[in-house]
Amino acid sequence: MAIPDGKQSIKSIFIGDRYFKVPNYQRSYAWKEKQLNDFLDDFSHTENYQKYYYGTILLQQKNSDDSDDVYEIVDGQQRLTTLIIFVKCLIDRLYAVGETSEADELKMKYINYKNNYVLQLQDQDDGYFKTYILSDTGKGTPKTPAQCNLSLAKEKCEEALKKCDKDELMEYKKRIQAANCLVYSVQDRNEAAMIFETTNDRGKMLTKLEKTKSYLMYKVSTTLKKSNSLLNTIQQGFNDIYITYETIRGNKKFDLEEDSIQQYAFIAFEDWKNKKINNKSVKAYQHYLDELKEKVNSLVIKVADSLDEESKELNEKILNDYIETYVNNLTKAFNAIKDMFESKSELFYRLIALNRMASIYPLLIKAYMLDGSKNKKDFYELCKWFEIFCFRGLTIMKYQANKYQDLLFNMARDFKGDFESLYREIKIKIIQLGNDDKFIERLKDKDFYHDYYSTDRNYFFWNYENFLREEKSYPLLTFDDLWQTDSKKKLTIEHIVAQKGEKDKIRILQDEKLVKVGQRKFFDKEYLHSIGNLTIDPLSANASKGKDEVEDKNNSYFTKAPLMSQNELNNFMENGKWTIGSIKTRAEKLIAFAKEKWCFETTGIGEVEPEDNDEDSPDPIDL
Repeated sequence: MAIPDGKQSIKSIFIGDRYFKVPNYQRSYAWKEKQLNDFLDDFSHTENYQKYYYGTILLQQKNSDDSDDVYEIVDGQQRLTTLIIFVKCLIDRLYAVGETSEADELKMKYINYKNNYVLQLQDQDDGYFKTYILSDTGKGTPKTPAQCNLSLAKEKCEEALKKCDKDELMEYKKRIQAANCLVYSVQDRNEAAMIFETTNDRGKMLTKLEKTKSYLMYKVSTTLKKSNSLLNTIQQGFNDIYITYETIRGNKKFDLEEDSIQQYAFIAFEDWKNKKINNKSVKAYQHYLDELKEKVNSLVIKVADSLDEESKELNEKILNDYIETYVNNLTKAFNAIKDMFESKSELFYRLIALNRMASIYPLLIKAYMLDGSKNKKDFYELCKWFEIFCFRGLTIMKYQANKYQDLLFNMARDFKGDFESLYREIKIKIIQLGNDDKFIERLKDKDFYHDYYSTDRNYFFWNYENFLREEKSYPLLTFDDLWQTDSKKKLTIEHIVAQKGEKDKIRILQDEKLVKVGQRKFFDKEYLHSIGNLTIDPLSANASKGKDEVEDKNNSYFTKAPLMSQNELNNFMENGKWTIGSIKTRAEKLIAFAKEKWCFETTGIGEVEPEDNDEDSPDPIDL
């Protein structure tokens, strides 16, 4: 019997001979700690459970080969999946306390009826869901973020119920079955799309990506006479997007929100233009969903205003092609991000390490997609130049990334695949941010230690360490070493003459005959925090040495350390002592390394004017 629309109790929905399926185009199970706690709190503290409202559930009835009803869950899959998991845990506890008949009744209606599971998830997670969540075969090993979330949901539900006695368990059963929800049951996806759009885009907290899917399906359903093919494209595209996004969320350095990727795709592929409204600059890319809706609505109006059947068919095709292209580009953008991270390319991961990605992601995405060279050679060449741009210009020269956002976003929008012209343009911008001499001058700054973030200092010396290792063909430090968070292994910057190493400072000043009144702070000001007096060091080792004198540190640690940048410090000692000459000589070697690593031949690039650093910076990207 079909589910009637309107207010229904959970008990009236789950009657055994109804089956529910989460279609592949829907998002995988995504509830985490907060949503699970809210769910459990609702059922734990609801006194008048007959009036408890569980939410809206939108279903599309599907044809079935037998007499049983089958429904696809268009909206409400997160809530219903959590409910089924909770009921499964409740069943297990009822069996444990001897309430077999009560447990059997719930199992038949909510878990397994006629040897078929009542709820089926998307293909990639359904096997795990049935084998490890709804069965008693152990926890299994989650392989996707969604499976991790399913496992967490079961753990939380088991925890909530493990101390309940018979009466408390029966109370939970009553509360679940009496809870109310608002049900819409439709026959086709056109109607489902319209209901989803009108019920969800007005206040419910959806991501912009979810709003985009519902909006496009709604417009297609209400505008095109032949909509099935395009609806399939939209559903399949977003299915691929959700799977792709779930795949890469487990990468520990991946911190992109799905809405950010959608924004980057808009910047790269849409023909956007910034506007002036009331003499105020409005960045189109900060309102990318509104811009998309404005574009689609304008095409919908053309369809509606068509004067004859021929022009209507033409305008319908234009609308169809635009939406199809938009979805395809969006899908490819998510896949490009996934491929970049999964490649584990050193050139790409260097950009991640510099942590200045927001301005360059759109161009990286488009370049990756347009690169037809073998092994993405052109793309990785672009990464090389962007690494120099980010380290020299944005890190050492301290230019704010948002100053160049409009420029880089325009480059992404206009890029058509001419990589040589793109390299040249980026090289010009590197020089405009500061030529080689200015870059080197910044590295010689007397207060290098305080002038840059710890991650930036670490990046410089991590590169130098690998430069020394490469010369000896030794194994290189990895990005995991650079990103280490373990308190013992985390990389820090060690002052060779310690910040509180007063004995070393006095001895050096005496050797230099700089011990007059007013010169006691001379060393601190001129040399203590300069690049030549710094080296990379694990946090635990750094802390253990404290303010030890350099000779003691060198003999007991530096010469035996696993880091070559510490082993070589002995080479800079003068008669067994660390001196101002040592600091200067070591700084010269570090500078020579930096020139080799980040400076390049400018012949043939052409004359460039330096950028005006006083220009007002554009607003930062809205992420």
